[in-house]
Amino acid sequence: MAPFLVSPTPSSASINKFYSSSGSSQSSSEGPSTSYGHAMSSPPPASPAKLSTTESILERLPPWVSLNIASWHSWKLLLRCWLASWCAFVLILPGNSLLVMGNAAFFAFMTSLIIPPNMPAQLFAFVVLTSLLGCLFGWGFGAVAMRASLALRNTVTTASAILMVQTADQGNSNPDAVFNKQVFQGVFLETGPSAMFGLFLAIGTAFAACLRAYYPNLAFMSLFLTIFIDIFTAYGPLFPIPHYLLLNSFMISTAMYSAIAIACVLVIFPETLSHQWLNGGVSLVKTFKKMIDIQEEVFAADFAGGDLIRGAPLYNKVLSNKEAFMKGFQSLTSKTPMLSLEFRYGKWSGDDVKALEAYFGRLGSKMVSLQTYSRLVGQEYHRQMLGSTAASTNSIMKLGNSSSASLYSNASVDSYVMRHMTHADVEAEAFHHIRTQDIAPLLREATAELRAACVAALNEAEEVLRWSNSRKTMLKQIQTSNDPEHLEQSLLHEETIKLRKALTAFKESAPKEILKPFSPLLGLEENTGPKVPLRALFLSVTFSSNLIWAAESIVELLEKIELTRAKRTKNHFWLPKGLRDISQILTMHDEDTHKVLGERSSLAKKGLEQSGYHFVDYSSYQLDPDSSPPRHFGQRVGAWMHKGMEWMHTREAIFVMKYVFISVALWLPSIFKSSAFFAYANRAVWAQIMAQTTLTVTMSEQVYAYFSRVLATLIGLLAGLAAWYTASGSGDGNPYSLAVVVGIVLIPIMFVRVHSPYPMETLIMGLTFALIVGYSWIDGHLELVADPGVGWNLAWRRFLLVVLGCAAGFVIMLFPSISSRELVRVSNANCIREISELYTSVVAAWMFTDEIGKTEEEFMAIWSPKFRGKLLSTTSKLYGLRAQTKMAKWEGSMRGNWQYDEYARLVEVQIEMTGALAQLSGALHSLPMAWRRRLLHRTRFLNPNFIADVIAVLSAVSQCLKSGDALHQVLPSSLTERIFYHDALAPSDSKQQESPNDLKRLAFLESVEFMSYATAVCAVCQLMNGIDETHQIAKRLCGEIPLNGYAHWKEDWDRAHFEF
Repeated sequence: MAPFLVSPTPSSASINKFYSSSGSSQSSSEGPSTSYGHAMSSPPPASPAKLSTTESILERLPPWVSLNIASWHSWKLLLRCWLASWCAFVLILPGNSLLVMGNAAFFAFMTSLIIPPNMPAQLFAFVVLTSLLGCLFGWGFGAVAMRASLALRNTVTTASAILMVQTADQGNSNPDAVFNKQVFQGVFLETGPSAMFGLFLAIGTAFAACLRAYYPNLAFMSLFLTIFIDIFTAYGPLFPIPHYLLLNSFMISTAMYSAIAIACVLVIFPETLSHQWLNGGVSLVKTFKKMIDIQEEVFAADFAGGDLIRGAPLYNKVLSNKEAFMKGFQSLTSKTPMLSLEFRYGKWSGDDVKALEAYFGRLGSKMVSLQTYSRLVGQEYHRQMLGSTAASTNSIMKLGNSSSASLYSNASVDSYVMRHMTHADVEAEAFHHIRTQDIAPLLREATAELRAACVAALNEAEEVLRWSNSRKTMLKQIQTSNDPEHLEQSLLHEETIKLRKALTAFKESAPKEILKPFSPLLGLEENTGPKVPLRALFLSVTFSSNLIWAAESIVELLEKIELTRAKRTKNHFWLPKGLRDISQILTMHDEDTHKVLGERSSLAKKGLEQSGYHFVDYSSYQLDPDSSPPRHFGQRVGAWMHKGMEWMHTREAIFVMKYVFISVALWLPSIFKSSAFFAYANRAVWAQIMAQTTLTVTMSEQVYAYFSRVLATLIGLLAGLAAWYTASGSGDGNPYSLAVVVGIVLIPIMFVRVHSPYPMETLIMGLTFALIVGYSWIDGHLELVADPGVGWNLAWRRFLLVVLGCAAGFVIMLFPSISSRELVRVSNANCIREISELYTSVVAAWMFTDEIGKTEEEFMAIWSPKFRGKLLSTTSKLYGLRAQTKMAKWEGSMRGNWQYDEYARLVEVQIEMTGALAQLSGALHSLPMAWRRRLLHRTRFLNPNFIADVIAVLSAVSQCLKSGDALHQVLPSSLTERIFYHDALAPSDSKQQESPNDLKRLAFLESVEFMSYATAVCAVCQLMNGIDETHQIAKRLCGEIPLNGYAHWKEDWDRAHFEF
């Protein structure tokens, strides 16, 4: 049966014969009368309901605004943050509390906008703790600097200066105020002590910059450390005597807000990290249901009309669901390490919740693969609109005929052979009525029951997750078994059983149903029949396989949830454990991030082989081409010195040096006698802080930060001025009216601060608002050495300081400049290298041999989680690179226009390639080892010469993008053509292992194993076209080295050796 499925390796003659017969069979203008195109008519689209006025307004707002306005949870969060911030402001209004807090009382209000209590209690406690540690370290660092500077002072000169000032102030009514003014006018400044403060400033800011660059979890600690060091070193050199409580007012203000915020977190809608995690899990379940439900729209879409091509509304809807999963899952994984470190009252412990992460990750990867069908169909019809061609599924599997699963490719690189084959296949599909749009209704009907069972099961899972996250002791969906030996079972258990039955029935019936349109044409009912393209069959089988894998992952998730539900039926008070891991969590950073940004990784990673990570990460095999490993102590010291010198050239080191330089440069006016009082009176230290916070690694980020934060400052100024003059008019301010007005204006400011996707911009806006109203109140109600001004007088100074700080950051950014364009290019190169490693890993697993020293089960148990983690890590980097590519446009076009569209498409192609690799690994899991061994010699994508071509092209493209060198024209531009070439040169079947009889039976085509294998074929097909497109994009970006006459000679060669 179906001898072409295992046909011998075709020679040139057999290929010629096939194309001749294929062409003759398609010469007729009319096809068979049988058509599956209308086997199931789709219902007419319902007329859209008229939106209400409120809904119409919400639709026009950005998603982050409309979604949070409609969310009750967001309003509860806003209420908590607003109340904490408003209370921090109200503290400065009474005179008694203002005297206790001092002239930095406004800092409590500012801190409420830096770290609003929008986090679970335990997480917020850690953030407050690290922030206070930053304050204390900065304070302690300043105190040490003051002690060291006092040791350098000339005691005689200092005593003489103090005596002169006191003598001159003897007749003054307030000698202390006059003395303080003399201090801030720089009367007691000396060179040695000032230089010591400068040294400590450089060391302290270098440490803060390293925290910011390498440990993002300690960002708030870095910020407060920087602020406290800046202020202490700016005013410390002015004092001739010990004044270690210089930052007492700042510390008191910060501590008072911290107490208020912690009280709000514990009292106002308290929430634990586990509770938030489970809420995120419920959101992910909703996303999974959307990803299944949207398949109904995909099947009902007009394929030929372009409903699924890139940019179409339905295409964007499918894409948004995938991105929602990635964003939601990343949010969960960021919370997972701290789940066991909190006090919790609830049904499930932190470990119970943590155990769900792996199940959500597996199910999410299968759901993403399920969306592949819509993308492949959209690409197919888009290419037909453009008249181009692409790789075929049958070119991967030995089907003895061509196929045309038209994926993405570039028409300019398609050879004579591929153009002819694809054109013939498209005509054959139309002739036999087996186009994708003809088979889609049948596929829709065949998968409807299983899709409905998946959604029903996920509905029950959502209910159980909600129940586990509530105080309720009884679950409504509970059923007691008649058998007293069995525990109570929830409806989730029943839905799991139904899903298992639907899955079993689908596995038995789906292959036969999908094969129905192809049976007469494939010769399954007869031994002879026309050989037809099988694109629609492979796409349908791929969708069915992905649906099976998704259903199996849903069953695993449901069983885990049900097992935990049966075990945890009552609320408990759970204590934290693993507190020793807190420091490790806070200092956690991803080493792969530096690799993807172009940094050189360590050459030999110890422990990789023991952990099994070397199965997916090949950095352990990297050698130093310039030296062998050190052998004795002297060489080890030299190696460490070399690493230090290498670090000096990294982007992080350059950032740290810029950070230190700009800190010291803007600190200098505070320690010159001629400018010391001017700098103090106008609070020049805020220009220094602004320059530090706006300093970034690349030029585009710096330009964006400059414009966005100046704009945010303007908005904050307008809000502050409006609030101040509305409440105070031309006076010093009324506490009652000011409390009311600030409370009202604070609502939109806090909403934007908590929910906006622009954290730094909203932070600058909030801080400016807090400075205007806070400083204005303090100026009128507290005696100060130098008045900062009220209202407008304060606002324009604040704006000027922001502009000066941003301008200083902009200037320092140029020396030396780090191009965002280069960073995007190098990052793409590193991501392509990682994709090459993932491809190597999955092919090695497919060709599993006993040489690894482990059984297949042991190997897969180690390989699967490592591969999945590496794949998710690479995908996350690519999503980050997408945003980085958009940011790079801010660098401008001084040297010429930057090819944004090419780089944006390059990132999208790589994301598609990671999806293909996920699908290929899914097929690897589902196909038993026995079948993989049987098909090893029948699978063209496992041809060792083809594998060498794939690795060669990926390596060449990666190196090309990394170095900027041009690619050579003779590199394989079409991997599909290379498969045909290698297959034509492969040994005949007589020299190969004898094919198993299973491959020659109808049972093979109707088996689940064939579905898995066909899915793998489609995955490699997608991967091939992705590699081809990245190859062409790299040539357009970096250039192509020609070989004169090569293109014409290749065309002549194809025409001479492939006759049609």
